[in-house]
Amino acid sequence: MKQLRFLIARVDRIGDVVLSTPMPREIKKKYPNSFVAVLVKNYTKDIYLNNPNVDAIIAFDNADKTEKSFWELVSEIKRFKFSHTFMLLPNEKLNYALFMSGIKYRVGVGHKLYQFLTFTKYVDRKKYFP
Repeated sequence: MKQLRFLIARVDRIGDVVLSTPMPREIKKKYPNSFVAVLVKNYTKDIYLNNPNVDAIIAFDNADKTEKSFWELVSEIKRFKFSHTFMLLPNEKLNYALFMSGIKYRVGVGHKLYQFLTFTKYVDRKKYFP
């Protein structure tokens, strides 16, 4: 069986990235031989450092905190040959980069037009009241 390769993308604030930390553990529990990477902003990557369930950390922005160009991001993601990705925050640039990277199974939250155009599956919290 081909190794499953997961990418968890959470490119926003520190607290939201912290809330995503159980995902790699649960993926590794279900698929112990899988490869799990996270895509985060540079200033939040330390949250995942030394996490035994994370095999790679990819920064969405450069060290000088400027976003990588679209094609830089696509080529970096493409190198890992991911089979699945979870986009935990709707982001148009990231959505198109994941699509152009050739990741077959992409899941996001919400239902934005750009997700529809790229055939991204989505999870929706119907009847959610904060």
